[in-house]
Amino acid sequence: MTKEETWAVLVGLGVVVGRSTQTGWNLHEANLSEVDLSEADLGGADLSETDLSGAKLREAYLGRANLSRANLHGADLSGADLRGADLSRANLREADLTDATLTAAVLINANLTKANLSGACIADANVSGWVIKDVTCSHILEAKSGKQTKTGLEPQEFEKKYMPIRKTAEVSTYPPGGNSMTDLQRLIEKYEKRMEELEAQVEVLRHKHDVLLEASRLLEEEAQTSGVSSE
Repeated sequence: MTKEETWAVLVGLGVVVGRSTQTGWNLHEANLSEVDLSEADLGGADLSETDLSGAKLREAYLGRANLSRANLHGADLSGADLRGADLSRANLREADLTDATLTAAVLINANLTKANLSGACIADANVSGWVIKDVTCSHILEAKSGKQTKTGLEPQEFEKKYMPIRKTAEVSTYPPGGNSMTDLQRLIEKYEKRMEELEAQVEVLRHKHDVLLEASRLLEEEAQTSGVSSE
């Protein structure tokens, strides 16, 4: 899908002119580089492997969107709502995530090198294996007892607080000549890969659970409305 074709689809769906009545459309591998999607409604959309480099997504709604392996290099996501979004293996290098909501987002192996996370909320986010080298973050929002609290951070404090734990094989010294180091490293890598797969599956099940709850709520409201109308 070319950039022009993608934009035409977005205009037709009403995405670029405020909240759309539709959700969950497929924009897999679309070219959206440098486009202005500020305040657009992209909730639940499939944006996997999409080129969003340099795109303006200020205050856009991307709740539960699939952004896995998306290219968001240099994208402006300030104030964006990314609750529950899948950003696994996404390229977020130099992205602006100021005041973004990343609650329960999946950031497995995402690259956030030199990204700006000041004021972002990453409560309950899955940050396994993410890269956060040279990030900018003056403060973050943390969820405590159901309330959000602001926590100020010194330079590089964010990296120290959320830097992934290095593998045992990387920090241990083994005597030369043996195969124990190689075998142990392979086991660790196999275990970590399996854990990532299980975590991704849990996120999918959690999303389905939320969808079922919402459908149940809507059915209950409809039933109550029908009951009132018949009376």
